[in-house]
Amino acid sequence: MLIRNAYLYAWQEPLSAKQFELVLARNRFRQIGPLEKECQGWVNPLEDEGGALMYQTGDLYLFALQKETKIIPESTVKKRVAQGVREFQKREGRPPTRKERVVMKRDIKEAMRPGAATRIKLIYAIADSAAGYLLVQSTSHRDVEDLLGVFSGGCVDEGIKPKLFPIRTGVPPGHKMREWLGMGCAEDPFALGVDCE
Repeated sequence: MLIRNAYLYAWQEPLSAKQFELVLARNRFRQIGPLEKECQGWVNPLEDEGGALMYQTGDLYLFALQKETKIIPESTVKKRVAQGVREFQKREGRPPTRKERVVMKRDIKEAMRPGAATRIKLIYAIADSAAGYLLVQSTSHRDVEDLLGVFSGGCVDEGIKPKLFPIRTGVPPGHKMREWLGMGCAEDPFALGVDCE
């Protein structure tokens, strides 16, 4: 697995493999309901239907959160609201108030939700129980918060208080890499190559 963007956390009291399995089992992914906006839960990280929710190799645990979100195009909602406003004006003889427009828009979205298409997103994480780190692969802070929220909720349900702290670097990674290029060498365990991604 190639990691392009990640958030790294220090973990004071990492879980054992058994505890980890129990925490993930608390929030297994289920299909999104027709009236729900979003649904999230743990799935097999190797995308094996019905497989274990965690892949373990040594002290490393790979796991994945799946988010399924209903997509309701705003342009379609806007057109339907405009049509509703015209019908309202014909029926009532006056334009709808701001509050009536808000209610109209909400009702239109709720009516569209059961037949709306869904977007599925997987957010991967790796826990190192020996070193005490948790790495979440994502570019979106919201996705990281969702993963940590579902994970923390499962921990609390199991009577465990997870102690995770974000790791901040003293020097931004981009500055450090520019410094290495200027010097022509990198610090251990890194090495300069010929490609950059």
